[in-house]
Amino acid sequence: MSASADFNLLTVLVITFVASFLADVLSFIIGRRFSKKIDSTWPFTKNPIWLTRGRKFFKNFGVFGVLIGKFIGPIRPVMPLTAGSMNMEIRSFLLIDILSSLLWAPLYTLPGYFAGKVAFENLDNPYLLISVFGTFALVAIIFITFFRNKA
Repeated sequence: MSASADFNLLTVLVITFVASFLADVLSFIIGRRFSKKIDSTWPFTKNPIWLTRGRKFFKNFGVFGVLIGKFIGPIRPVMPLTAGSMNMEIRSFLLIDILSSLLWAPLYTLPGYFAGKVAFENLDNPYLLISVFGTFALVAIIFITFFRNKA
């Protein structure tokens, strides 16, 4: 949508960075504040494996786990919460999260931004639209096939 609205690329990156960073900080604070009660709250009562995996990942990789966890889909949402609940030093967390958010924002935003830009600037080109949608469909089929075989 940002490409279709003709947002400035720097604005998109800054918004993505700030949103990512603030969400992680809030998650960290919640983890720190409710560390003793986290296991008995929703959604972890229904999915206790999320915290178990997050804690194991944090124990194995420590501070570096917070950095690389930002780029691993299943770990990303629980890593700040886990780091907070395991009493990671807040200064270390903030430093690592600023760095990871600075790297994450362009890595996850630019491909979609530029794909959208190309698509919206070439709406009259049916071959381009077919190529874009075909590529997305192919990627979706590959992911579905891959994850279905892993289950």
